Amino acid sequence: MPMRASRTVSLQTLLVTLSALATLPLLAFALWLLQLVWQNGRAEARRDLQQVAATLAVALDREIAGSIRELQRLAEFPTLGPDGFAEFHAYARTLISRNDGWDNIVVTDLQGDVLLNAALPFSPTPPLRVDVDHLKEAIRSGRPVVSDIFTSRRTGERAIGVAVPVFRDGAVRWVLSARLGPDVLSSFVGEQLYREGAVASVVDRQMRIVARSRDAARLFGQAATEDLQAALRASPARGVDRLTTLDGVTVLAAWQQLPSGWTVTIGVPAGVLDSALRRSLGVLLAFGLVVLAVGAGASVLLGRSISRAVESVALDARALAAGAPVTARRSPVTQVATLFESLREASRVQRDKELERERAVAALREADRRKDEFLAMLAHELRNPLAPLRNAIAVLARTLAADVTQRRAVAMADRQVRQLTRLVDDLLDVSRITQGKIALDRRPLAVSDAVTEAVEAIRPVLEQRNQRIALRLPPSSPIVAADSLRLAQVLENLLSNASKYTDPGGFVEVSVADTGEGVEIRVRDTGIGLPPEQLDRVFDLFTQVESGSDRAQGGLGIGLSLVRNLVALHGGQVSAHSDGPGRGACFVVRLPVEPAGVAAEA
Repeated sequence: MPMRASRTVSLQTLLVTLSALATLPLLAFALWLLQLVWQNGRAEARRDLQQVAATLAVALDREIAGSIRELQRLAEFPTLGPDGFAEFHAYARTLISRNDGWDNIVVTDLQGDVLLNAALPFSPTPPLRVDVDHLKEAIRSGRPVVSDIFTSRRTGERAIGVAVPVFRDGAVRWVLSARLGPDVLSSFVGEQLYREGAVASVVDRQMRIVARSRDAARLFGQAATEDLQAALRASPARGVDRLTTLDGVTVLAAWQQLPSGWTVTIGVPAGVLDSALRRSLGVLLAFGLVVLAVGAGASVLLGRSISRAVESVALDARALAAGAPVTARRSPVTQVATLFESLREASRVQRDKELERERAVAALREADRRKDEFLAMLAHELRNPLAPLRNAIAVLARTLAADVTQRRAVAMADRQVRQLTRLVDDLLDVSRITQGKIALDRRPLAVSDAVTEAVEAIRPVLEQRNQRIALRLPPSSPIVAADSLRLAQVLENLLSNASKYTDPGGFVEVSVADTGEGVEIRVRDTGIGLPPEQLDRVFDLFTQVESGSDRAQGGLGIGLSLVRNLVALHGGQVSAHSDGPGRGACFVVRLPVEPAGVAAEA
């Protein structure tokens, strides 16, 4: 009976109504607007802070440049020389007493000997020799140099200084240096701050504190914080980032590098910058939560109708996944009603595909059965003419004259017929195994004896190919319950395979070991080896080892498949191992041992 059409409501209409009642678009817009204001405010604060850092860097550079110019004027004094050192010493002492930016003036020669020190009484004999990097740099470059923090050899105190070369007759003769007072630099830096709570500092090229607007005396010479060092390494010239000060305060910091290599940083506590924005955000969020709560209550009523429809869809989907028929349902929502109909159609399609798959599986099984029958028939048909051929070759071998060429031809024909017979037997055995027609005659069997017989059987083939074979047996042979003929077939197949894929003059090794849990028979060769991707499928039927364009080995690819099936019938396993092409291969057969009582009876 056809279902009567009923009026439906669009799911999109319900969702739009729900969104309007919940005021989510308005709240989202407000949040976006606040985020935009927040981002713009943060960006403006970063730009402002970077500009302050640049201004402070220019002012500090001018302050240092003033000291350099003053020293350069002193370097031109005519009394600065061997005959006037005493007079220059007196003037320097007067100068540092008036200049609140310097606390010492020193003149050194090119070897580092101190010729005069304004902090000490004048002595014509150099009081000591100094080894300071910025003095050497001034001598080497012939230009003024601002130092990093260094340790005074006379007082042991850490200091900073400015050095200028003193030229006489066009060459550097001495170095004139002044030690800068760090408290003066710190005061200068502090005077430039524009906001309460801000902190400014200056670090040298070794990232040690040279000057600071707060706690300058305590922190002078101390290493900058790890995050500031990381920021300066990442962007040495300039930058802005959130950092932690030596006081443990999180600040928004900007830095600017001076031409001397020093870096000025200025930081403003993050709370100072963010407090106003946080207040605005708090008010808007509170208002939004109230509106959202009202809208959520109204949305629940409309959401129930949608949830019921979705639950029904989920039930039908689970039924479809389980292969059960889908119940006919109706819904006032247009899209959900369409979905119900789609699930019913999918259920019908699924049933049709399941029937089609079953028919395809049946067809494949029938094709596989016919393939097995064909292989069995082919093996029987090929086997029939082989016996007369072998008999005829045997007669020819007995009746031939002593002609070497004829005997070689007959011997070659005999080998090829034997090889063909073995291939046909393997093909017939594979067919029997797939049809379950092979029954094993399992009896207690000494593994060492079976391996020895297999080696002797294959030895003529190895000798013909000039291949060496080694047999390694345990002192006491383990016993297995096996069909002696089938186990011999397994071993001869593995040995034949090893010989076939090993070049003339190669080496084959057979070993037997009792592992306690079973018996392992290993057949190792020095042949062409196996690539890793072929190790798992080398035992598949009609699979051959890929050895390039050379197919001289030939074969149908059934020998190893027969080995795996026969070993499995004995309750064992066989595996292949290789270190790669050209590095040989090793096949391992694992068989369960016979219980001790049965072994003793054997």
